[in-house]
This record gives sequence, structure tokens and C-alpha cells, in this order.
Amino acid sequence: MAKRKSVSFLPKWLQTDKNKKFLHGTLDQLLNSKSLERVDGYVGRRFGPSYKTSDPYISTVGQFRTAYQLEPSIVYKNTDNNIEFVITYDDLINGVKENGGLGNKHDRLFSQESYNWEGFVDYDKLINFGEYYWLPNGPGTALITSGEVPTTANFTVTKYKKRNL
Repeated sequence: MAKRKSVSFLPKWLQTDKNKKFLHGTLDQLLNSKSLERVDGYVGRRFGPSYKTSDPYISTVGQFRTAYQLEPSIVYKNTDNNIEFVITYDDLINGVKENGGLGNKHDRLFSQESYNWEGFVDYDKLINFGEYYWLPNGPGTALITSGEVPTTANFTVTKYKKRNL
């Protein structure tokens, strides 16, 4: 029997039998566990400019999980730039396997034979061609000449005070 019951933190109208059973099977197990152990260490990448071999990293099960721990692979943002969906790399690979795909060769899984190339086309001019003025012979020429720049001359600098209006 649990010493602390998480259902007691709920308002009376939410303390139903279903909620009591659910919380007893989930949260109460965490609140009253006698096998809690304090763990100090890092989780994540083991390479980069701040990595030291003497850093205490928490080990995980399996090489795949150790290599891709906490690595995001898909982050979906809506039009307001709020994150709506994030999936990690190992979950992505496991999802491919779950749906019948071959997830053992990652280079084959994410390689492609074609690339997107947009080219040097201004699509606005193609779509809204009526909004532009098209010159049949192109723009006219402008005559640009240069003269001699005087290197020795007397200049006067005048300082004006700004009036507050």
C-alpha cells in the first residue's frame, strides 16, 4: 500500500475510482519507491568542443541508443514558429522498421538520386508579368564619365548649432 497517494492532490470531483486506480499504478509507484538512487552525470553527445573524456556520462543500453541519444531528427514548427512535433532519430528509425521499412542501412535510407534545383528564375516576373514594364530593346544606356578629382584644395568646415523647436 502506498504511503503517499497522488490522488489526494486532485480536486474532489476528479477523485474517481478510475483515476485512483490509474494514479496508484503510475505516479504512486514513483512517489513511494524505496529503490531510488541519485545519479549524477551527463546525457547526450560525447563529442564536440566541450567534451572531456573525464566527464561522467550515464551509460545507456545498446550502441544505437548511445550514438543517437537526444538527437532531434524532425522538428515541425507551425506558421507562428511554435514547435508542434519533435521526434528523435532512434524513434524515426524504429518507426520505419515498425511500418515495414528496412532501417538497418541508414545511408541507403536517407540517400537520394535527385536534387532540387530552383535555377535562376524570378518566379514573380513569370507569374505577375502584367505588373512589370517590359522594354523591347532592354534599358537605355547611360553615359558615365570621370573627371579629375582635385587633391589640393582649401576646404572650410562650418559647425552649426541645432535649435530645439
